[in-house]
Amino acid sequence: METTYYFYDIYPKIVKAGEDIDITIEALDRHCFFEEGKSYSLRITPMNHITVDHEQPDYPTIQVTASDNRLCFSFRWAEEQQYVIRVLDEKGKICELSIYALEKDLYGMIPYKGNMHVHSFRSDGVESPELAAANYRMAGYDFLSITDHARYTPSLEAIKAFADLDLDYKLFPGEEIHAPDNKIHILNFAGEASVNQFYQEHPERYGSEVEEIRQALQLSESHEDFEYASSVWVFRKIKEYKGLSILAHPNWIIDGAYNIPPRQYYKFLKEKYFDALELVNGGDYPSENTEQIAVWQESLLQGCRVPVVGNDDSHGTVNGQWFDMGMTIVLAKTDSGADLIEAIRAGRCVAIERYKNENPRFYGNYRMVSLCSFLYHAYFPLHDALCAKEGAFMIDYLQGDKKAAEILNLLKGQVPALQKKYFGNK
Repeated sequence: METTYYFYDIYPKIVKAGEDIDITIEALDRHCFFEEGKSYSLRITPMNHITVDHEQPDYPTIQVTASDNRLCFSFRWAEEQQYVIRVLDEKGKICELSIYALEKDLYGMIPYKGNMHVHSFRSDGVESPELAAANYRMAGYDFLSITDHARYTPSLEAIKAFADLDLDYKLFPGEEIHAPDNKIHILNFAGEASVNQFYQEHPERYGSEVEEIRQALQLSESHEDFEYASSVWVFRKIKEYKGLSILAHPNWIIDGAYNIPPRQYYKFLKEKYFDALELVNGGDYPSENTEQIAVWQESLLQGCRVPVVGNDDSHGTVNGQWFDMGMTIVLAKTDSGADLIEAIRAGRCVAIERYKNENPRFYGNYRMVSLCSFLYHAYFPLHDALCAKEGAFMIDYLQGDKKAAEILNLLKGQVPALQKKYFGNK
């Protein structure tokens, strides 16, 4: 967490553009308390504004008198952008904080951090589904889906493990789909049933329906076109089950070759039968993300736009190499499966890629990247600290600590209260 946020708070952090909104700045430690009755200057810098005179910039400056260790003021936030607020006295700058103004189509929504590609020991991961889920909460995630290879039931095991608790953390069904004779991996997030189970129980129907798709799309009889038709079948089946279909790691290198040949990857992006592209994921080769991002960027220039998500494809959360290196931030009305899926399909999401000792990289449309970059520094460290407490007690609960459920019940509501404080001025 940035040092400033240990010592000062500002709320709300998200305001409605074009309206007068009341703002509070509060000092959190007595070493930096505001002097009662003293007047402080607040210089407000719209980040999209260009000043003519850098020595004497024409940014709005207002005077605010401290009361009860707070600086309270009202200001009209003219347009959607980040605003930097510098608090000054006669000695100079005291602190620098930011808020973000949003237009009405995004204002009032909540940012949720999630991962939709995670493995447990039920396939080729390390831990149990429930321990993996607890460790993601401890890392600051709001929602998660266990997506074991060709298996749907492990995600249900994770959900069942915490079924007796009322948590502010959403676990959804999921699976990584391996359709017969098709090496392309596809994620089913929050679907109400298993696609893997369907083709296992109905192999003849799978074969005939894929053939119908191949003929309808006028595809050749090559194996590459068969895989394309099979993938379209999977995408449609996920939609039938009310899930989100995600084309996974297109540039994953397996047996020395790409999982999806570039020409086929371009075809997927152009015709877009799936809901979202896994643009960022874990892997042994950083070049995998780099190249699948390059293809996506090139397709944008050709007018092919698809929502992008980030996942880590974790196969172990305890000192796991890929754990927490990829994630998705979704701006949604609520954290229900239906609202998260609607938001991702609408493109209100950002894929984040981060490696150790490097700054994170954000991918998505400009509005979402700008907003989520702000939230990543100004909101999520505070949010993640609360989640970490819950995750730790979720692990205690799994290990049989009888007091853990009681403590988790006491912790319930902390994250929603934080969301209301920062985003609740509707």
